[in-house]
Parts: sequence; C-alpha cells; structure tokens
Amino acid sequence: MTDTDDTGATSTGRVRRSVLGIAGVTAIAGTVMVLSSLGSTASAAPDASVTLCHATASTTNPYTVITVNADSIETKIFGNNGHATHTGPVFDPAGGKSQPAWGDIIPSFVYVQSGSNDEITYPGMNLTSVGLNFLAHDCTFVEPPASSTPVEPSTPVESTSTSSSVSISASSSVSVPPATSSTAATSVGPIPSGVSAGLHTAVSGAGLKAWGTILMLLGGAAGLAAGLWPTRRRAH
Repeated sequence: MTDTDDTGATSTGRVRRSVLGIAGVTAIAGTVMVLSSLGSTASAAPDASVTLCHATASTTNPYTVITVNADSIETKIFGNNGHATHTGPVFDPAGGKSQPAWGDIIPSFVYVQSGSNDEITYPGMNLTSVGLNFLAHDCTFVEPPASSTPVEPSTPVESTSTSSSVSISASSSVSVPPATSSTAATSVGPIPSGVSAGLHTAVSGAGLKAWGTILMLLGGAAGLAAGLWPTRRRAH
C-alpha cells in the first residue's frame, strides 16, 4: 500500500468519526428536549376553578357569581353559549337603565387543553378597572375612596430675635419642598388571585418537542450518512 493510500484512509476515518460524533451529540440533544417537553406537559395542571361574574338583565344586580370547575372550563366557558360568548361592555354603575346589554367578566386563567394536554392561558374578558372592581368584591361594585387633597407648601419661618441677642436670619429659614400637583391614584380594591389584564403568554411544550424531534432526525441522518460513507480498500 502506498503512502497516498494510507493518508487517504486515515483522512476518511477521521471524517467518519467526526460525523458520527456530531450525529450522536445531535441525537442526544434532541432526545433530551423531547423528554423535557413530555415531562413539563405531564406535570401541568389546570386551575382548580374559575370564578367569574355572569351578566344579568338587572341594573340593581348586574352580575352574579359563578364558579366553574376545571373539568367544565372547556364546555361552560368556551362551549356553545359558554360564558366567553357573553360579550358586551362592562356594566356602568352610573349608566342607569338606558345602557346597552353588558357582558360577563372573566379573569385570566390557565387550563390544560383536552386531547393535546398543552397548557393554555386565557387572557380574560372585560378586565377594565370597573371589571376588576366587580371581580374583587364578589361581582358587586364598590365605590373607590375619594382622592386625597394635595399638600400645600408651608410658610417660611420669619426672622426673629430674642432678648439674649440670639437671632435667626431669613436666609436660614426652613425650606419646605413644594407639593406635587398630582393626586393619589384611585384604588379599585385588591385584585383577586388569578386576575390580570391578559399579559400572560401561552405556555406549551409543543415547540420544545418539535425542535427535539428535528434534532433527533438530523442526528439519525448524519449517522446514516457516516455509515454509508465510501471506504477505500487497502491494497495488498
């Protein structure tokens, strides 16, 4: 066997080992990603229940409290004539009887979608400041406290003198910072657990599972290519 044959065989062996190494690492990474996505999906659990405000036709009692169990979320909230279909603005406590029909108030919540077992985040409905007020007080509107009065700046201390010749000059008068012109924010009461303005993002293991599958396929393809790599026979 010539030196050229030895060099070519050595080079081919190194390339094959490199390809096999890359294929193995890629396949392992893909497997880990797939198993991680399956583990996160298996540990997902829906909210125990969702408490919402169901709209009525009464201006004196515009909402009633309804609690939906986790097993009934997809039917009673998203199903036919479910609460998510009861759309409309939030009831206006000062609107009187002439206002249009109002809709339900639903907090944000997370549930597990049947069939796929993916965690889905629902952003909620009618979560305005008035809607949050209703949710925070068992679907009854509570008037927020009045705004506080701005603090007025105090009068600087005048220069005085005493019989013992101890004086306070005008330049050493107490300086009081001017009051800000803003007023205290109006409170609408505590926000109940699970309520938000819909800033949650959907949590799902589908993306992780997809990338893991792609890496596993790439690793397998690279391993197959390395196995089919042509080898150079030694000359006798």
